[in-house]
Amino acid sequence: MAALAALGLAEAVRAAGHLAPHAGFQDPAGRWLLRIPGNGAGPGGVTTVCGIHRRRLHDVLRQAAGSAGAELVTGAEVTAIRPGTAGGEPAAVTWRAAAGEHARECDLVVAADGVHSTVRGQLFPAARPRYSGSTSWRAVIPDTSLDGRLTEVWGPGAEFGTLRVSDGEVYWYGEFTGPEGKQFPDELAAARARFAGWSPWIRDIIAATAPDQLMRHDVYHLPGGCPRCSARSGEPLRCSRVVTLATEIFHGCRCCGSERGLAGCLPSALVVPAVSPAPARPAAALHSATSMWQPRGCKDAPENNLEVSVAAALTTRHCFNDPGYRGPLPTRYRR
Repeated sequence: MAALAALGLAEAVRAAGHLAPHAGFQDPAGRWLLRIPGNGAGPGGVTTVCGIHRRRLHDVLRQAAGSAGAELVTGAEVTAIRPGTAGGEPAAVTWRAAAGEHARECDLVVAADGVHSTVRGQLFPAARPRYSGSTSWRAVIPDTSLDGRLTEVWGPGAEFGTLRVSDGEVYWYGEFTGPEGKQFPDELAAARARFAGWSPWIRDIIAATAPDQLMRHDVYHLPGGCPRCSARSGEPLRCSRVVTLATEIFHGCRCCGSERGLAGCLPSALVVPAVSPAPARPAAALHSATSMWQPRGCKDAPENNLEVSVAAALTTRHCFNDPGYRGPLPTRYRR
């Protein structure tokens, strides 16, 4: 939310979303691995999260962009990028639309087109996303009775999480390890079977999900981050008028299912001040923004997974505040 506040959008996102505290982490049987003390769901709460439907987040961003004078072009396939040079020729983007091919010169190209970035693929074809080993079901379902707090459940080779995104809707995700590209004849039946032995409240959520509400996507990351964004290499930025904002591209690590939608806002909040007003040395300004965003753990170990880092910290005895729990963390979360 601090990143959104820097962009002047925090209040609009709060109004479109739902504020809730983070409850903590459970094991599949419902025992608490870590219970986070509740301190209310107000904007000042230290564990407060804002759940928001991706469509509503896009609406907020689109309206803000339109108010700032941005032109929205849909149905455009980027076919070529000219990165430009600092203090020299401008960048240029060529795209194909229904009316034909178009090209436009610009001071800065912002490549916010995801981990499978077309722009990155053209500029750095060797930097390719890698399958993380996990795939994830996701859904937003009508609900008014479930506890709206963010609750995450860790089990062997899988995790499950829920978060309320409005007074009448709950978002859930179920991530599990499996082969890349695998499909099930009945995805909903497969989800129910995968989490059949987990807590009753998890089984109830999946049972309340309709087939047309369920999505599943393989999870990818970019080992080491994008070459031009890597602080490890020590090389100068070669694309001085192009900056990539996709979360996985910036730090090369994998976000959990509860945070992917908003994680890209943090690099945005760092890039905007870096390029507005236009700096004398745009390449240096963008390099500074990139270095601020990349987590140190990912710079030192590009293969590191953020979830593993968090879970490893929770293996210390004092972190488990449930005296009845004596089991280890699931194998997936051990270093």
